[in-house]
Amino acid sequence: MDDRDNNKCIFCRIINGELPCRKVYEDDDVIGILDINPFSKGHVLVIPKKHVVWFHEMDEELTSKVFIAVNRICQKIKRAYDVEYIDLFARGMRIPHVHIFIIPKIRNERNVFDMFVDLFSYVQENIKNPFSNEEMDKIAERIRNA
Repeated sequence: MDDRDNNKCIFCRIINGELPCRKVYEDDDVIGILDINPFSKGHVLVIPKKHVVWFHEMDEELTSKVFIAVNRICQKIKRAYDVEYIDLFARGMRIPHVHIFIIPKIRNERNVFDMFVDLFSYVQENIKNPFSNEEMDKIAERIRNA
């Protein structure tokens, strides 16, 4: 069975042409579509055509292809709009198929995602690190040696 035959996955159905989308990019392995609930103009979801639920489950080859597409789409968005910067993050929760959010910050426009990032930044800057220096050293070593 082809990974794209997953008829319950909304992204697989979009990739298979069963559901409409506003496609802004496509190659053999990846599509880019406008999010139907955008945080800003140019909010794009970059989706591998292969059904993979979590980012960390993609192999290096697919990861490379996805991020080449992300970069190409970001360059297009920068040419289309007066972009201050572009946020990226990987998802797989609400829709169980990995997708990379591209959320441009259009100059002089405020969006909900900026408010979320501001709140996230405030929390991160104001919480106490729950780990001692020794624990941080052990965490770093464990990851390095994994």
